[in-house]
Amino acid sequence: MHGCRLARPGIPRAILPAAAGVTAAIGLLAAEVRFDVARTYVRRLDAVEPAAVTSMYDEMAAQAVEVVRESAVAGEVTVARSADARYVGQGYELTVPCRRERSRRGARRIRAAFDEVYAARYGYANPKEPWRS
Repeated sequence: MHGCRLARPGIPRAILPAAAGVTAAIGLLAAEVRFDVARTYVRRLDAVEPAAVTSMYDEMAAQAVEVVRESAVAGEVTVARSADARYVGQGYELTVPCRRERSRRGARRIRAAFDEVYAARYGYANPKEPWRS
């Protein structure tokens, strides 16, 4: 749509794919059905309430499954849980996969996963540094 106008100032030829919109629509039809649900729960790791987090994840999973089922998609629905975490004082988060946990032990597992993701991204991690999820 914009190729010719952009080429006008001095580009002698513009190559435009035939039926570009159709290709995008086919990609949409072939793509995996996915629905993301998010909630805000900002806490230091030592202040996380496992029961509250479990309840929140259960609500989000039910909402996501309902939306996928309403889309008339057949097949198995997979729910993946994650948390966005960062060190205290940082302004950006890393997404950490987490399992369904109902105890403080789960918080330690999430912390270990955060340290692993952080080290993979930045080359080091500080397991003793406080962080927020």
